[in-house]
Amino acid sequence: MPPESPAPVVSAGGKGWRAASRNGLFFWPALSLVLSLSVTGLLWQDARESADKDLQLDFDAQATAMVARLHAELATRELLLRGFAGLFKASDHVSREDFRHYYEILPADLREGSATSVAFHQQVAAADLPAHEESMRRAGFPDYRVFPPGARATYAPLVYIEPLHETNRRVIGFDPLTVEVERLAIARARASGDLALSARLVLAQDNGTRSPGFVMYVPIYKSVSAPRNEAEREAAFVGWLDAPFRMSTFMAVLPHDALRNIDLQIFDGRSTRPEALLYDANTGVHQDAELPGLRVERELGFGGHSWTLVFRSQPGFGGAAPYQKAQFVAAVGVLLSVLVCLLSASLINGYNRRMRAEYRRHKAAEQAVQDAERQRAEAALRESEARYQFLFRHNPMPMWVFDRETLAFLEVNDRAVEHYGYSREEFARMHIADIRPAEEVPALLELVGSASVREIRREWRHRRRDGSLITVLTNVEPMVYAGRPAMIVLIQDITARKAAEAEVNTLAFFDPLTGLPNRRLLIDRLQHALATVARVGGEGALLLIDLDNFKTLNDTLGHDIGDLLLQQVARRLQHCVVDGGTVARLGGDEFVVVLESLGRDGLSAAAEARKAGEAVLAALIQPYQLGAYSHLSTPSIGIALFDRQQETDSLLRQADLAMYQAKAAGRNSIRFFDPAMQAAVTTRAQLEADLRDALAKDEFRIFLQAQVAADGRIIGAEALLRWFHPLRGCVSPAEFIAVAEDTGMILAIGDWVLEAACACLAAWAKQPATAELTLSVNVSARQFRQTDFVPSVLAVLARFAVAPTRLKLELTENMLVDDVEDVIGKMSALKAEGVAFALDDFGTGYSSLSLLKRLPLYQLKIDQGFVRDILCDANDAAIAKMVIALARTMGLSVLAEGVELDAQRDFLAHHGCDAYQGYLFGRPQPVEDFTARFAAG
Repeated sequence: MPPESPAPVVSAGGKGWRAASRNGLFFWPALSLVLSLSVTGLLWQDARESADKDLQLDFDAQATAMVARLHAELATRELLLRGFAGLFKASDHVSREDFRHYYEILPADLREGSATSVAFHQQVAAADLPAHEESMRRAGFPDYRVFPPGARATYAPLVYIEPLHETNRRVIGFDPLTVEVERLAIARARASGDLALSARLVLAQDNGTRSPGFVMYVPIYKSVSAPRNEAEREAAFVGWLDAPFRMSTFMAVLPHDALRNIDLQIFDGRSTRPEALLYDANTGVHQDAELPGLRVERELGFGGHSWTLVFRSQPGFGGAAPYQKAQFVAAVGVLLSVLVCLLSASLINGYNRRMRAEYRRHKAAEQAVQDAERQRAEAALRESEARYQFLFRHNPMPMWVFDRETLAFLEVNDRAVEHYGYSREEFARMHIADIRPAEEVPALLELVGSASVREIRREWRHRRRDGSLITVLTNVEPMVYAGRPAMIVLIQDITARKAAEAEVNTLAFFDPLTGLPNRRLLIDRLQHALATVARVGGEGALLLIDLDNFKTLNDTLGHDIGDLLLQQVARRLQHCVVDGGTVARLGGDEFVVVLESLGRDGLSAAAEARKAGEAVLAALIQPYQLGAYSHLSTPSIGIALFDRQQETDSLLRQADLAMYQAKAAGRNSIRFFDPAMQAAVTTRAQLEADLRDALAKDEFRIFLQAQVAADGRIIGAEALLRWFHPLRGCVSPAEFIAVAEDTGMILAIGDWVLEAACACLAAWAKQPATAELTLSVNVSARQFRQTDFVPSVLAVLARFAVAPTRLKLELTENMLVDDVEDVIGKMSALKAEGVAFALDDFGTGYSSLSLLKRLPLYQLKIDQGFVRDILCDANDAAIAKMVIALARTMGLSVLAEGVELDAQRDFLAHHGCDAYQGYLFGRPQPVEDFTARFAAG
């Protein structure tokens, strides 16, 4: 029997390898799966956080942009109010028409902005309220009243508002000081002198609705320079400008899609309580729970007030796009994890090789596409450059390119070289400013330096190589030339067109012989003068000038000689008339002169018109050299005054009638259309001439009227000016003081009166009986405003060795209206030397108690108009008692003028009056007679 074959033997090592292989078959894929999923999870988390961060940054950026847009809108409205405030500062009086005109010339985007209107509130004291309401009713608002009604120390009614539609018209007269939040904002603006924003309120235009809004206030001061302190602000204060806003309208400045998927709430102040809510843009969609809830707060401060803006994201903000990357990462990660788990290493390696090969093929194809596109772009650029060079060089109009920073020429075309006369080499060494007149260079530099400049079409003047100036119309556009910022300019020479337009204008509006405005332009300027007078007040004059015997000159020497005379007359008239007057040739030998703003009343305007006519008359009667002939010519001048009620045709007829009156009177003379005015002007002219001679001829005297204390003692006198004319006799100061003020002679007269008074005081000082008397001297407003008034008064006192305490200067209330600080400074300087001040005619002017308490006064003088009827008129008696009580309270002396009866003196003495002056104690006397009273005991 053969031996049996041995049985197969399986070693323990072989079983272990296969077990390890089986274990590895599950372990490594499982490990790969865990690791892949872990990495996928980390990448997904990172992508998710990155999306959240991007979404938050986008949300913050949108919130910041909206806050900036709202702040910019507020700044724009502030600029609008500042412009109106500048209008008030630049004018002594801004009328309703001025206010409306300024509003209407504003750009449309400023007039139709977020503010409902622009309004002016005038400060009105309680005492002035009835007069204010009556004035507004006369101005075209018959039902005007200040509301809400009620007694207040100060009112701030709305008097001007634009646009003036029905809704805004209802709030004319509204007083914002009755609304707490507006009063606080107004007080803040007035205290700071700057813009202030109100808290949450309901606009008066909304007629009681609950639509929230706010108001922007700007205080107005009448001085041009800004007030430096509280006192100056109070003195210069006029009123307020305001701009009301509805929040719904104000928020419309945001782009229409700015609040898409964003909820915005605006709270008044820094609190976010519901009662502080100013605006809510709630879209009605609840926040999506799957998206992060974004929220940010911003503070907007403006005009001393602040808002809190709360932004919240709404469903759909950012969309699903920010999270697609995370979703993609998760999906790809899971897929790759499965693939790693299922595929063997060899398959993975093969897959990687295939992927690398595919990537190389893809990059090669992509590179080929990029190369092809680059080649096409380069070809298109070369073609475009060739077209540009062809159009630039062969353009029939001059063109050039210049460097925007250095202004050097970079390139010019052939037409520019030909038209301007410079060679290309010369252009290469020049700058754009070299061909401009010097006065246009600043405008050029400003234009080129503007960062926002785009295409500009503008007229300039250029200088060619031969020095001639041409007018050109340029089209300028920015460009990049050889990598540098530059500008390309297309030029059209419009010199001939401008010359033709000027010639047409000259032929249409100017006389070809004299170059003066013709009848058509005269009528236009005369209408403008009438409109100016109607707007600002005052009167003007029209002078019609006719050459005497001009026809005889034409008939004897010929029309060419007559034309020479007309040309020389035109030149002489132009030299005579300055300061805005118009000289025109009406036709033939008639010329017209139009003068504006000659005076506030007819008498002053007539006097100025006569001066102008006399100047014309003096100029035209001088000899003329007409070629080989010497000729004398005289004019006849007719003058017609005009105000706001005249028409051009009637005015020319009036001047024509007056001119024929001058011819009828013998020619070579001046006549006014109004015979009464002619007489008045003649009388005034003679009075001025006599007044100029009065000082030289020693025709002035001072008379003294006694001032008596309560015990009957004469304590001083008032110096009163008298004019003794050899023909007129004693001329009342009421007749000549106003003329002296208008002509400036009041300065010399005032100096004479002061010197005469000091001479009297010096004489009194030598006599014991009169050594303690004081002498009061009236000072005119024009004399007091002289810069050297204080040193000149002190110099006169020193020259006559008079104690300053014996001199008392009397001022009127109307002198205190202008430049209060200068008045106080001069009074304080003289008071420091001992000179006393009395306020004359107290109660008849415009001084305020706030001003009165600042003045270094010694005495108040009760005007004789109140004393005259003090016994029979309760109002006059009350005023006198009030003045005495006021003076007592302020520590001032009181003197009553015009006391003629014992009963008047007794009444005043009973109520505490200190001193008296009037016929009861003596009429004004010459200095010698007054002094003799003391010599007689």
